[in-house]
Amino acid sequence: MNLYKIINQLTDEEYNELHSSLVATQALKTISFLECIKEDPISPDKLFLEREDVNAAAFYVLKSRLADRIEDFLLQRLGGDTLALTHRVLTVSDLVFDSTREIAEAALGKLEKELIKNDFPYGLMLVYKELQNVHNFGEEHAYYKRRYQQQVAYAVAMDKAEDLVREFFKVFDEYELKRRDRDLTTLTRIMEKLSNLSDLYDSHRLYFCKGIVHLFALLFIEIPDTIRCDLEPAEDIMEKLVKIQDDFKDDPTYRRLDLIVNFLRYSLDENKGRQDNSHLRYGILDDAIEKLLTGFHFNINASLFLFAKLRHHIRNKSISQLRKQVDGYVGKIPVDTYRVTYFLNYNLFKAYALFLDGDYHAASRVLFDLQNEVNLRNDRRAMLNVKLLQIICYVKMEDFDLANAAILAMQRKLRQTTFEKWENAKTFLRIMNVALGGRPKTMEKNLRSSIDKWNEENKGAVALLEYLDLDVVFNMKTKVLQHS
Repeated sequence: MNLYKIINQLTDEEYNELHSSLVATQALKTISFLECIKEDPISPDKLFLEREDVNAAAFYVLKSRLADRIEDFLLQRLGGDTLALTHRVLTVSDLVFDSTREIAEAALGKLEKELIKNDFPYGLMLVYKELQNVHNFGEEHAYYKRRYQQQVAYAVAMDKAEDLVREFFKVFDEYELKRRDRDLTTLTRIMEKLSNLSDLYDSHRLYFCKGIVHLFALLFIEIPDTIRCDLEPAEDIMEKLVKIQDDFKDDPTYRRLDLIVNFLRYSLDENKGRQDNSHLRYGILDDAIEKLLTGFHFNINASLFLFAKLRHHIRNKSISQLRKQVDGYVGKIPVDTYRVTYFLNYNLFKAYALFLDGDYHAASRVLFDLQNEVNLRNDRRAMLNVKLLQIICYVKMEDFDLANAAILAMQRKLRQTTFEKWENAKTFLRIMNVALGGRPKTMEKNLRSSIDKWNEENKGAVALLEYLDLDVVFNMKTKVLQHS
């Protein structure tokens, strides 16, 4: 357990509650250590040992006790509206053994209705198993045995659907990094499997799994025409997802995914050009940006919101405001390297913001540090995005030695057969060469023709540096206006 990280991820309310519980037990040194962790999350041990006179053995015991207290505290906070229902499910055997047949049957019948309403197959399995026992000598036994078997099959389908959702976003991460055709094929196969599962049962949970994946795919990937399942219009899927959430407001699963549904609604509004609607939802998402980047959302790739945030500030000509956020709270969000796409997107987002604000040195430093943290050698698209953005930083810095060395290294890389589909990257390097050493009389013309070619090639699945407008970077739009 990462004790320091957990303490600093507690809300102020949670921290104060934990602190108060320690005060009640008069654990003074434990309280002091807790306060040191909150005050200095980088080196709390040093701060604590400066304040308190304890030896190494006592300090180890103190740490262990604080970890135990935090585990107990977090466990006590578990709950929710379904806790009582879950407790009743777990005591159905006691109910059958401790009650008359009539009372057990009535109570189990009531519990069955609640579980059906909440779409809780695991609980229904236990209930139907006990109803079989209650009706062991009656005609209903065969009925409840059949119902039990149906719930087992449905529970297996639910498990498989949830696994498929997690697998989809795991493969999507690979697709984002590499843009391999086989990853796209796998994504479509998962979509087909989810569609088949949803069609087997009249289940809002199975539809929600299918709907989240299908809607995300419609918004963020180019779905092949060869896909072997029907795709509803994105608007229809969104409407059904929102209705499920409204119909089952107390369901903790849907509550936990509310932020992701808002992200999909925002993305759909942006996709349809409804910026009045998307602007309102943007505020909700931006306020929860740390939760989007650090929370578990069924593995759904919420880091894509960073690029939506970037587009928002480009559109509103508020890059200086974005720069302040990157230098402030956004730049301090603890995004780990364990999920490479999140770490990559987070650092690319910061580098874009710094570049667009004209701080090419800082942008280059972010990209340099990124490459020291994660190995992108086999992630072709990710590597190209990072390397090309770093090259244009060097060009804008007018650091000719670094720029030329980086361009030559990338040209050698692009000669490999594995990079044959990235013609846009080769065109980008030609633009950089022109910008570095073109003759003044022909530079503008050569830049214009090369940038036009880049704009034609840089589309679809192979698109790179999607948030840089090279016409703006090299002031070409201004020059066109001056000549017109």
